[in-house]
Amino acid sequence: MEFSTERLQIRKLKPEDRDAFFDLMGNPKVMNPIPLPAMTEAESDAKMQEVFEFDNSKKGKQIRVVTLKEEDELLGLCMLLTNNEGDTELGYRFRECYWGKGYAKEVTEGMIAYCFNTIGVEKVTADADIRNVASLKILNRYLKEIKDIYKDGKIADKRFALFKKEWNK
Repeated sequence: MEFSTERLQIRKLKPEDRDAFFDLMGNPKVMNPIPLPAMTEAESDAKMQEVFEFDNSKKGKQIRVVTLKEEDELLGLCMLLTNNEGDTELGYRFRECYWGKGYAKEVTEGMIAYCFNTIGVEKVTADADIRNVASLKILNRYLKEIKDIYKDGKIADKRFALFKKEWNK
């Protein structure tokens, strides 16, 4: 998965991304809404190595770096996964210093277009923790809420979906 949007470039992870990768993965404000615990530096290094080692081109999981077109600094990550129902699921996370700049909205739209126009999937999905208000707002803009996901008897996540025939771009 490599593409660009008006302001953003999507590329593979590089060793030079290490410090910015840890800034992302080690920040509780970024990780808790996913919800995942913030990583130590050693855990972040191991996760980065894992991304390098698995075949990002295989069907089911692709993790890429989001940068500005005119710069090469890691702003965040975007990913395509296969969810528990076998559907293509998109995801993203951004370093805290890049929140509120419209990058998540822009990369979401770019991933949807990539899925429908480049790789030819018919449906994309996304899940968001119900406490992650910013992501819920973005996902509601592009996808339709289709179900609640329960953990321990309580609603924990919302699942969203969009079919190619509903995409207007």
